[in-house]
Amino acid sequence: MRKFTKLLTLISLTFISANVFAQATTSSPYSAYGVGSLVPQTFALSKGMGNIAAGLRTPDNINLSNPASYSALVMTNIDLGMHGGINQLSTSSLKQNNYDYTLDHFAIGFPISRKMGGSIGIIPFSTSGYKVGSDTTFKNVDTVIGKNALSGDGGYSQVYMGGALQIVKNLSLGINVGYMFGTIKRSVSTELNDAYSYNSRTILSTSASGFLVKYGLQYTLVQSAEKRWTIGYSGSFKTKVNTKQDYVFDRYLTSSDGNASSVDTIASSQGIKGDFILPTTHSLGFTFNKGYKLLAGADFDYQQWTQYAVNGQNRNFKNMYGVRLGAQYTPDVYSVSSYMKRVDYRFGFNYYKSYLNLRGQDINEMNLTLGMGFPLSQQHFGGLLYTASKLNMGIQLGTRGTTTNGLVKEKYANLYLGFTLNDRWFIKRKFD
Repeated sequence: MRKFTKLLTLISLTFISANVFAQATTSSPYSAYGVGSLVPQTFALSKGMGNIAAGLRTPDNINLSNPASYSALVMTNIDLGMHGGINQLSTSSLKQNNYDYTLDHFAIGFPISRKMGGSIGIIPFSTSGYKVGSDTTFKNVDTVIGKNALSGDGGYSQVYMGGALQIVKNLSLGINVGYMFGTIKRSVSTELNDAYSYNSRTILSTSASGFLVKYGLQYTLVQSAEKRWTIGYSGSFKTKVNTKQDYVFDRYLTSSDGNASSVDTIASSQGIKGDFILPTTHSLGFTFNKGYKLLAGADFDYQQWTQYAVNGQNRNFKNMYGVRLGAQYTPDVYSVSSYMKRVDYRFGFNYYKSYLNLRGQDINEMNLTLGMGFPLSQQHFGGLLYTASKLNMGIQLGTRGTTTNGLVKEKYANLYLGFTLNDRWFIKRKFD
């Protein structure tokens, strides 16, 4: 087990050095707005339960959405996640399927003392990927002479470090400090049907860098030896993130295989400094635990996206609301005779009233989730058999947007995989 853990750590660090996490992918026209499509700050375990996180508190899983949960960790935890999916885009008359896959995160969580815990890792913050087009015609003449295209790709990620402390019995406080980085590139082009004509395009690359702070608290109410409730809250402050933009306006030719080669540069600017404002966020939730058999919970989110601004200019976004529901059932975590009884079975639901309103239509999102946690090893604590390391799987089925007023509706199916490995690191050995 230790050899496998070290191998996974080496592979993960290799991906980090290759900057894979900064290249999160999506195929959504709605990722053209703001900082792109926001990525839930949860891992595969939580994704199978509708992304509940505020009150989620376990001894063997990292919950970075509420850093107060780190004080519950009893073993060193390594979590590596990835996902793939299909996204169907449809208008009133057309449909298109897109396929995406990417690594999601790498994180380590560890106990520091009986009342303290910490975590470090790298996770995506937002992602952008789209390509839409329209025909170009002569003025007042219904003749197509070319096409216009709007495209974008890239994303923002963050490296974070956090810690938690149980300040009094059953009450813990925690904080994450992250550094945001990455680049989103947007391109607008006009391409003519005449093979001998020059095409034109404008490319704007926006690189972001800045520190993000997230805080949280959790209080556990013990109802009995088997039953307990955990109430949690997490939030973040209104934050300015610095940007640098590179702008290029050029003419190009397209070869027969579709590749573009620049002919000349009409205008360009490098390193234009700016900023954008990320909003204040709040998340309040709870979980109910009945031993190691049942876990259920709910989260309520509120994000003040009316605060969002780029270079001091507001973007007329709306405040965002969301609700998340989820549960997990494990038939018998201590079973020796049946592997399937030690498997976790999960389901969830979430709904978001997003910050986008386009052509008078709210761009809202709703999805259902299913998940399973497959044990990879067994540990003994207090003389009892306890399953630690797991392969967590989550399936997400959802919709976003509408076809009303010429907009695009998305239907998507995503598969999330997470390897959660536990080991006894940083624990001082005792010998007789």
